Amino acid sequence: VFVAMKFLRICSEDLTSTPNFSATPFVVNLMFDECRMLNGVHQSIGNLKNLTCLDLRSCCMLEKLPDTICQLSSLKMLNLSDCRKLSSLPEQLGGLASLRELTLDGTSIGIIPDSIGRLENLYFLSVVDCLLLKKLPQSIQGLNSLQKLGIKGTSLEGLPRNIDDLMNIGTVNASCCNWLSLLPNSSYKTVRSLHFSDLRCSTIAELPDSIGKLENLERLSLECKNLKCIPASVGLLERLSSFSLCGSQWIKDFPAPMGNLKNLVQLEISGTGMVEMPYCIADLTNLRSLNLSHNSKLLISLSGLTALSFLEVLIAHSSSWADDDDSDHGDFGNLSSLKIIDLRESHFSVLPSSITRIPVLQELNLGSCMELQSLPGLSASLVCLDAFKCTNIKMIADVSNLESMKELHLDGCSLLVDVCGLERLPSLEILTLRDCHSLGDAFKQRVFK
Repeated sequence: VFVAMKFLRICSEDLTSTPNFSATPFVVNLMFDECRMLNGVHQSIGNLKNLTCLDLRSCCMLEKLPDTICQLSSLKMLNLSDCRKLSSLPEQLGGLASLRELTLDGTSIGIIPDSIGRLENLYFLSVVDCLLLKKLPQSIQGLNSLQKLGIKGTSLEGLPRNIDDLMNIGTVNASCCNWLSLLPNSSYKTVRSLHFSDLRCSTIAELPDSIGKLENLERLSLECKNLKCIPASVGLLERLSSFSLCGSQWIKDFPAPMGNLKNLVQLEISGTGMVEMPYCIADLTNLRSLNLSHNSKLLISLSGLTALSFLEVLIAHSSSWADDDDSDHGDFGNLSSLKIIDLRESHFSVLPSSITRIPVLQELNLGSCMELQSLPGLSASLVCLDAFKCTNIKMIADVSNLESMKELHLDGCSLLVDVCGLERLPSLEILTLRDCHSLGDAFKQRVFK
């Protein structure tokens, strides 16, 4: 009846099995969208020689696929994500000669057939949150077209030793692989993005020196609780543009030198055990964004940052700052490109007066800096100031020069007695003063007359 049909989408929570596909021999795109009770696929699906897309996502009761599915010579995309009861794949999966995308996220698959190595056109393979998957087959080395590999949230204990044979692999996401302990000592030459984040229970203690051979690596993300050191070879990653090191409390220092990282524009070092500012940060002259948050033992020194003339974003939540003397240690004025400073929940009593000399500063966040006692004059370019819950602050210097100021948040500044010039801010759109109990009648009459 539907001989000419090319697109078929069925969405039914009551459907328990697919129809016989003999009536739709020319269908190209087949979707069973969230058919949560579907527990069987008719074997006639193997006769759909023109089928290029098969989407069975969220078919929660589906336990197996018919072997005839391996006859789909034109199939390019197979999506089985969130088929939670699916525990195995057909042994002849490699017969899907045209397959480019295979998504197995959230399934119960524990073993991937060796025949997957015959999928010469496979571009994307994702086994995210396959909790029963402990290893990838060695035959994966045959996937010469593979560019993206997603293994986030699996139980993999190691990556294939022959991953180097994946000639075009560009992205490897191994986040949340809590059992991952072994990284192959290979060069991964084509990898551009490598993520080992959210590994809070991971046993990874070190990275191989060969990581420095990742000639094309652009993004490196590490959140490895037990990581003890960063190999100096990281400094050889000339194309690296983003580097994130989070939650590694055993890390006491940063590798040096870093002068070869000319393309690094984003650096995050948070939640580590560092006690001193890594002097090599000064070598990162093209850095645009720097995050030094939650390093409880680190005393951040302004003098270690003043060489970063292109820095636009500085984030340092819950941090402690050294009392640098502007004349001897450099000042904020050297950070001429800085647009955003976020120091919320940090520990210091005074901001350097040099903050007024940042010519393009737009946003200053000092929320919950409870030791802060006063604010100096601020940069005339400032658009947003957040001093929420700065409970020790009593006075803010004259703000009448802040002609671009649109947002001013002073909630919870319980000791604040005045904000000079507040009534002369022509661009102000948002002002919050909740729980500022010390602002007297004179202030209110002057500002809200």
